[in-house]
Parts: sequence; structure tokens; C-alpha cells
Amino acid sequence: MALALKADTLAGGLQECRATHEQTLAPRLADVDRKRAEFDALQATLSERAPIHYCDFVTDGILARAEFEFGAAAAFWLGAKRAKEGFKARMGMTREADDTAVTENILKISALIVLDALLNAGFFLNAHMTSGPLAALLASGLISLVNVGACVAGGYFIGRYIDYGKEASDGR
Repeated sequence: MALALKADTLAGGLQECRATHEQTLAPRLADVDRKRAEFDALQATLSERAPIHYCDFVTDGILARAEFEFGAAAAFWLGAKRAKEGFKARMGMTREADDTAVTENILKISALIVLDALLNAGFFLNAHMTSGPLAALLASGLISLVNVGACVAGGYFIGRYIDYGKEASDGR
């Protein structure tokens, strides 16, 4: 019986605490529900427009940075273009430069090295200057590499600085 009375008082006390806290929390819960409804409405509105506004914000920053960076690059490019046109006028050049692809040039030079190495290997084998075909190919390959490398370096580092002037033939 004493336990039953204790249980009733505990249950009554629990109900009393619950009622007190619900009265205290009821306005706050209503406020949270109202703010959640406002948030859901704003989220629905922003989900329709957010990508556009976000993109505008991002592109504005990118465009501002690009305008700053490309302004200097555009000025440099314009100066280089004017220098090129001045050089062409001083040298009497009328046509544009014939730019060959770098890969094509490397393949041509490699083919020259292989051809030179094969010819030299044949000479080494016929003259019995090496112990075998592999040694002849290795020695002639190294000689060809030095030979063609020296010619390429001479053309690149020396030949391009030779001033042919206005009297140079166009070749076309």
C-alpha cells in the first residue's frame, strides 16, 4: 500500500513537472514551428533562384580577377604584336612565319639520327673497327647523336641570329 501511494505521488509529481515544462516550452515550440515554416518557405524560394545568384556571385569574382590579370596580359600581347610588326617592317618581310609543329621537328631529327647511326654502323662493321653489330650500332649511335645534336644546336643558337636582311630570298 505504501508503495502504491508512493507510485501515485511520483506519477502525480511527474505529471505536475510535465505540465509546468509544457507551459514554459509551449511558446518556444510555437516559435520554433513558426520559424521552421518561414525557413521552409525561404528555402523553397531560394532553391529556385539560388543557382543563378550563386553563379552571378562566382562569375562576378572570376570576371573581376580575369579583368585584372588579362589586362596586363593583353597589354603585353599588344606590345609584342607591335614589336613584331615593327620588325617585319624593318626587315621588309611580307609573309607570316611558317611555324612547324615541335613534334614534327623532333621526329625529323630522330629520323636523321637513326639514319646516320645505321649508315655509320655499316661502315664500322665493314672496316672491322668494332667487335660486333651491337657495338657498331652503339658507337655509331653515339657519334650520330653528337653529330646531329651539334648541327641542331648550331642552327638554333647561331643560325637564328644571323641577320639576313631585306635582300634575303623568300624561297616561295
